[in-house]
Amino acid sequence: MKHISNEREAILACQSGQTEAYRFLVEKYKTRAYFTALMFTQNRDDALDLSQEAFVHAYRAIDHFDPQKNFYTWFYRILKNLCINYVNRLK
Repeated sequence: MKHISNEREAILACQSGQTEAYRFLVEKYKTRAYFTALMFTQNRDDALDLSQEAFVHAYRAIDHFDPQKNFYTWFYRILKNLCINYVNRLK
């Protein structure tokens, strides 16, 4: 795998089957995703689980993502939906 230096390269590499390129996106956004989930859940373990689950969902759908768009905006929607579903299940 060649060195990935930006988000668009990582997305295009993932879409062409270079699964290791996804690490770039995870490393870039894992902290932000965790704290976003923590705002919803108020629970560290659940926030970690949900942020990891969101990365899995995004990876599985990466072929449908337009690399000209902002990845985090798309990813945030996935994460937010997972968090909302989590909170609703607790009610």
